[in-house]
Amino acid sequence: MRILVATDGSEYARKGLEYAANLAIPKKGKIVLLHVVPHDPRIPQDAICFSDCEERDKKFLEELKEAGKKMLEEEAKRLKDTGLNVELRIELGNPSEEIVRVAKEINADMIVMGVRGVSKWRKIFLGSVSEEVLEKTEIPVFIVR
Repeated sequence: MRILVATDGSEYARKGLEYAANLAIPKKGKIVLLHVVPHDPRIPQDAICFSDCEERDKKFLEELKEAGKKMLEEEAKRLKDTGLNVELRIELGNPSEEIVRVAKEINADMIVMGVRGVSKWRKIFLGSVSEEVLEKTEIPVFIVR
């Protein structure tokens, strides 16, 4: 059994990881912990920029990736004594698209995500990564709250 756990390090994501571990332990499964560093859609790719902009953006992305790596390592420590095979992955891009892509790539049996409760209005205006994942994949998705 291969379970993809998408995490942002939040309490909701931790509950999702705990749920996934409880499913995987009896089957001696594998958990792939995924963190996606999102592109910032508010800054256009062709925005006017000063000479150091590209280097600054590259450094900023590297810092985000490093922070994501540390967060994944902390989350993986929670599984240390379970005997599960754990793989850590960091991807850059649109979170819902990357979650679906990685799930297909690793041939995941399921995707587990934590989700915070959002109001109807907030969901309408902001959208929901978990909802987008549900729409884009045929793989079973467990949403833990």
